[in-house]
Amino acid sequence: MMTFFLKTRYRYNIILNFNKRFYIEKSTRSNCIAKYVFVSAVNNIFLNLALEDWLYQNYDFSQQEILLLWRNTPVVVIGRHQNPWLEANIKQKKEFDLLVARRNSGGGAVFHDLQNLNFTFFTSKESYNRRYNLEMITRSIKKEWGIDCDINSKEDIVYKDYKISGSASKLSRKNSYHHCTLLVDTNKTFMSSVLHSYEKNIITNATRSKPSTVINLRELNPTVNVERLMTVAGLEYLATLPLMKLKSCDVIVEKKGFHLVSPEEKYFPGINENIKQFQSWDWIFGRTPKFKTTILIQLSELSNLFSNSTDSLHLEIETENALVCNINIMIPKVLTIISDEMLKDIITVFYKQKYSENLVTSLKENVFKFLKNKLKDYRT
Repeated sequence: MMTFFLKTRYRYNIILNFNKRFYIEKSTRSNCIAKYVFVSAVNNIFLNLALEDWLYQNYDFSQQEILLLWRNTPVVVIGRHQNPWLEANIKQKKEFDLLVARRNSGGGAVFHDLQNLNFTFFTSKESYNRRYNLEMITRSIKKEWGIDCDINSKEDIVYKDYKISGSASKLSRKNSYHHCTLLVDTNKTFMSSVLHSYEKNIITNATRSKPSTVINLRELNPTVNVERLMTVAGLEYLATLPLMKLKSCDVIVEKKGFHLVSPEEKYFPGINENIKQFQSWDWIFGRTPKFKTTILIQLSELSNLFSNSTDSLHLEIETENALVCNINIMIPKVLTIISDEMLKDIITVFYKQKYSENLVTSLKENVFKFLKNKLKDYRT
């Protein structure tokens, strides 16, 4: 175990125990609330999502509360009920080897990198309070750097008209977590490009993100840095009374300090299954709500016979669990020599295939080639 002494501007020094092998022992006193700050030892989105979910599923938060601090290498993280083709620039994903992940909570898409700090507050369902958590964050920023942030009606952390942090949550019968991002010095240009989608023809009931104008904390004070933010926010969290304490003077609060945690099977039994799930195509893409998308083939591109035509043939792809379940063909009236039956053999080979840009391109190319040859034969 490594122990670090941090110099702080508080009247006492805080000892941080960075221990990869860490277990919580439930207090035998029913009126005791223990508070911990966990710092993830990894920067992998799938491991961190698995750790977050493991804690939520396996810990009893009736007598303990945890703040998990974590960061990731560049990744677009979409909400549980979102469509990745609408929320992330999949084309740029391939170019820059960018990851796309789906979290377990609802809400909109966000961009993570190492300059964007993530907070997850674990409490009992009874103690769930997003605003109370956000007030702790804004208070720590104000004390350390003099930046006066606000919390708006949507429970975002903002500075004037600029958004700094967005939130999402998950609640069960007993447990809850509230997590939020905090922009420290994120590459906003890159973030804007990867959160922008060029898919315009998708029809779905999936949750859509609402773009916001954002600002980094470092733009407001150049001395802000992630490492110091983790320290001051963690200290403020430990110093903040749990809501249970505010409701009852009999509650005893134990500050358990900072602990470095590594999401490994030997420390968190069963976490490998969580990691496998979050990394899988079935979770990231297969959990996408049903959607339809339309491919247009302009008749003017097929033959000189239609050089002045503005008509087009429509191929409507229907998906379920991001698998093609049906393709509807809408043939313009002027294309009298083509029937649905002629295209049946071409389109049915795409059924039950995973939806992707390559699939869309292949479908369009195959139909286009068939139509062009038919029209060529017709002319001869």
